[in-house]
Amino acid sequence: MLPYFPPAYPDELLYSLLARVHCHIGESSPKRTLDALFGSRSVRAGVALQGHLQALSERLPPNREMTPDRLLMQFTLYPLLTAFQPEEVRLMVRDALVSGHSDWVTVRLGLGRRWPISRRCSLDAQQGMKNIFAGRPPSLLAGRIPLVQQEAPTLFLTRIQPSQ
Repeated sequence: MLPYFPPAYPDELLYSLLARVHCHIGESSPKRTLDALFGSRSVRAGVALQGHLQALSERLPPNREMTPDRLLMQFTLYPLLTAFQPEEVRLMVRDALVSGHSDWVTVRLGLGRRWPISRRCSLDAQQGMKNIFAGRPPSLLAGRIPLVQQEAPTLFLTRIQPSQ
């Protein structure tokens, strides 16, 4: 079990939480951090979806109550990315992310290997690093979802009819 695991910020991604653990414990090697968190150096940290949630959950302090399902539903984009998928696909993806056999998940969800949610502008990345070192939340879920807007668009009513 890990002796230290920070509390999560509201709407924080698991990826951000794992990065904070790496910074806070002062580990120089990301592979050693992954080994401590997941029990394996071959695990890849994912921004939107994370595999090996059962292994991670077993290593976290029990007072955090971080079950695999809570990690999946509250700290990843799984609920959004599977919202319009059939039930059988949602369950297959959930089981894969919990067990760790999740290399195929993004392809199954129709996202491919590269998708824009992991891209950030350099100013946003710099602000994220400043937030990490200042103890503020670095990566919020709303900022990672392409369809979420911070301000509602203005809508106008019109009586113009389309031409035929």
